[in-house]
Amino acid sequence: MTQVGKRLREFRKRLKMTQGDLAEGICNRSYVSQIEKGQVIPSPEILEQLAKRLHTEIKELWTETENPSFTLVEIQNSLRHIINRIDEQEWEIARKWLLKLQGAVIPQSEEGVYLWAKGKIAEVDGRLEQAEDHYSNSIVLTQDSDNPTVLIRALDSLGHFYCEHDQPEKAVHLLNEALQLLNRYEISGLLRISVLLHVGSMHSKLGEFYSAIEHLQQAKELNKNYGILYKSGDLYLSLGNCYHQIQQYQEAESFYRQALSIFEIANNPVRLAEVQLNLGLMYKETMVYDKAETCLKQAQKFLSNQLEDELLNFTRIALADVYRLQKCLDEAKALCQSVISSDNEKMLAEAQFILAEVMLMQGEDDEALVHLENARGYFTIKNMQAFLIKTYQLLGHIHLKNQRFEQAAKMYERSITFTAEA
Repeated sequence: MTQVGKRLREFRKRLKMTQGDLAEGICNRSYVSQIEKGQVIPSPEILEQLAKRLHTEIKELWTETENPSFTLVEIQNSLRHIINRIDEQEWEIARKWLLKLQGAVIPQSEEGVYLWAKGKIAEVDGRLEQAEDHYSNSIVLTQDSDNPTVLIRALDSLGHFYCEHDQPEKAVHLLNEALQLLNRYEISGLLRISVLLHVGSMHSKLGEFYSAIEHLQQAKELNKNYGILYKSGDLYLSLGNCYHQIQQYQEAESFYRQALSIFEIANNPVRLAEVQLNLGLMYKETMVYDKAETCLKQAQKFLSNQLEDELLNFTRIALADVYRLQKCLDEAKALCQSVISSDNEKMLAEAQFILAEVMLMQGEDDEALVHLENARGYFTIKNMQAFLIKTYQLLGHIHLKNQRFEQAAKMYERSITFTAEA
């Protein structure tokens, strides 16, 4: 009798259930009998249903030993279940199953999948170096695999990882290879949707918005054909961002609204905040300031109890700029100062830039100059050309206003230089 079979029998006896009672609606009675005798290894899906019938969790049925000895079939079933849980973004369940395998000897044929799964959990946990290493090692181990889906999954995850961390150039060869393998082996399903989504996101990050839309629309069409909503929130948000960038604002708004609906159902406040932030930025760009203010306030509300300081500060800066444009200068100043007090270097510079604009509007030229010079230092180090252009223009304006003509000319010349290089 295996540990699974032994534990299953113990729980069943404790609840005074027959094998037929336990099996009803899940499998047949003889299958439960075979599990208890150790003659078969149940699939993770069946085991999960049996655990629910027994009012317990799968981990209670698994094993009592710290270093379990799993058969190949048990390991394969476990990994299949982990893949399904990751696809459903049920991270805690996936984590528990991985922990169960931690003491097992993973055969080489399954190590690529195992490392990929460890990479996904590491990424969710914010252990980014480990995630990158696990994905990279998974790719190396699966290059010659008979099952191309294992390699595609690892390529897709590492490519997406680089895009998420502002390194889309590193993702290009990975995601292109994943797409080529999908086409070569005529693989469809959820994996194709995932790769198309991430290829689209990569093109978007590279500023190739029409190519991005083409791939994202293909993913959207597959979801429609399958009658599913796989990664639809991410898909709609990416499409919204692309249409926003090419100034097709009606399409952008439509996709942003669809993304909101998906993330509301998922009860995901951080993603809801991201969509509201993007809507707010779009309304600011189109000078619909009342709607921009509403969306950005809503984004702040979603982030109020989340550990997302950078996103919250970015939202505050955007809202401060909307207040500035509406000439609500005290509100704008207060938000900028709250960001400055958070001590995030990048956000500090952007907050100081907007605060300088506010102070200039209030006639506090000297204070504005101090904040602009502080911001300029960071923008120069990071070569943030768009901000440098605006900073030099504003510096030129301040010097011109105060009749420092030579300094004003230098600032305007630098602004023109950066504009030409952009």
